This record gives sequence, structure tokens and C-alpha cells, in this order.
Amino acid sequence: MNLIRLMLCAFAFLALTNLAVSAPVTYSFTAEIVSGSSSFVGLRTPAIGDEVFGQFAYDPEEKLTYDNGYYADYDNPEARTSASFLGTSVSDRLTHIQVFDDPIYWGDGIILNAHVTGTDLLGSYDVISYQIVLLSSNLDLLDRLALPKSLALSDYEKDAYFWFFGENDKGVDYFQANIASLSFVTPVPVPAALPLLAGTICFFGAACGYRKKFSQ
Repeated sequence: MNLIRLMLCAFAFLALTNLAVSAPVTYSFTAEIVSGSSSFVGLRTPAIGDEVFGQFAYDPEEKLTYDNGYYADYDNPEARTSASFLGTSVSDRLTHIQVFDDPIYWGDGIILNAHVTGTDLLGSYDVISYQIVLLSSNLDLLDRLALPKSLALSDYEKDAYFWFFGENDKGVDYFQANIASLSFVTPVPVPAALPLLAGTICFFGAACGYRKKFSQ
């Protein structure tokens, strides 16, 4: 019984520690629509200057799944994105993240991709996809195909935009919105001493249980 109790305590301690150090990083953004069209009543024609508000989160520690020397794909199950535009909100997990280190074509940067099928958003679309694109002409920004641990809009002066595409048998809606602001969302902090305190309490709890059984 004491062994089981000790294992449960160790599991709780590891969970708290993981929560403290491995939470996905989250950013908020605002964007302004610069182009687009609408051929279906699900989304009115985007007007130049309409605003888009949203957030995205990703885990820079997630594993690399593909690397051809110019771009890399990351499996990022913790990544999420949400956006509100034209009176409609959409949100979903990001299907994959691509990091570019291509001085000829893309430059340096990241693209966060979300792709949904069979979704009943904005008028029963069969396909919805949206991207958050951050590309830079600063060739020194990324010297390896790795997810950055922090993002600053000033680093991505080449292209930074939110792109939406929706399609069904009645038409297509799409637009591009240039990102105007990008800010880190400060998470609710876990006190640094909390995992240590939890581990100490668990240790003494297990030790007291063992001592009680031994005395009996």
C-alpha cells in the first residue's frame, strides 16, 4: 500500500513540475483585412480595413517530424488557434507548424496551419483552412529549423498575416489580414516553490504512513 501511495505522490509531483515548465506559449494578435472575396452568403464580402482578433498557442518543445533543409514540419498537438472576424468566431487545433530557413524563396519564419473538413462554421463549409504566417527577410533570424521560444512582430517585417479560406459547393470565401500587433499572453504563473512543496508533503505523508505501519 505504501508503495502505491509513494508512486501516486511521485506522479503528482511530476505532473505539477511538467505543468510549471512545459505549458504552451500563447500570443494574441490583431490584424487588418487587406484583400478578399465572398461568393457565398455564409460570410459577407470582407471590407478592406475590417479587423480580425485572435490568439494562438504552440509548444516549442514539440518534436520535429520532417526536415528537408529548407523547411521543417512539427507535430504540435498542444497548438491551438482562435479568431474573431466579421461577427464570427472560429477556433481549432493547429494541424501542423512549419519553420522556414530558406534564403532564396521564403526567407525565415514560421507558418501555423489549421485545416478542418466537414465543419459547420460560417455557413456549412466543407473545407475550412486558416494560417498565421510570420516570415522575415532577416536571414539571421533563424539559423536552424527549430520552433522559436518567443515571437516579436518586429522580427517578421517581410510578411505577417492571417489568412482564411472556406469552400463548399456554393462558393468560396477567403481573405488576408495583415497582422498589426502581436503580444505574448502572460500565463497564470505556478509559484516556483509549489512543486517542491508538493513533493515534500507527499514524501512526509508516505514516510508517516510507513512509520505508522512499522510501529503497529
